[in-house]
Amino acid sequence: QLFVDALNGPLKEINLNRSMLTKVDFPKEALIISSIGQVLFSFFIKLILLTVILVIFRVSVQWTIILLIFPMAGLLGMGILIGVLLVPLGVLYKDIQQGLALIIQPLMLLTPVIYPPPSEGILAKIMNLNPITPLILAVRDCIFTGFPRPLIPFVTVCGITFLLLFLGWIIYRLALPILIERMEA
Repeated sequence: QLFVDALNGPLKEINLNRSMLTKVDFPKEALIISSIGQVLFSFFIKLILLTVILVIFRVSVQWTIILLIFPMAGLLGMGILIGVLLVPLGVLYKDIQQGLALIIQPLMLLTPVIYPPPSEGILAKIMNLNPITPLILAVRDCIFTGFPRPLIPFVTVCGITFLLLFLGWIIYRLALPILIERMEA
């Protein structure tokens, strides 16, 4: 859910603040930072509820749960990256935000969120290509079994995500003034 919230956050903030974007001069990155803050606040509420459930059902967790911040940062970064890259399309075509909700639900079935990843077959190949899979597995491993087992894919996905996030931020900065002009017209 952290990924989905982070994915929807930037476009939602831009669409909610369209009139302010066209009338007030302010740093436009504030909208993205605001969406990150909202996503993190929502995540911490859910994390508290998850902790309560783990305590009620007496589920044992590993001490490596403190490392959970790294895969969670990767999920947040990847969601923000895709969300920021969708902002130009979402401003021009309002259907993008509604389409995201329809697309994300079936795509989450191709990620081992609820079930363990299969070891063979076409679904296993698809999951191995899915960049969210190493992040989800790292979250699960940090909580229940210790260190993330496939460490190389996890580190690779996180590194590429944060590199592309920097480039996505630049694209956002360059595209938003043009998009604001189109909103005013």
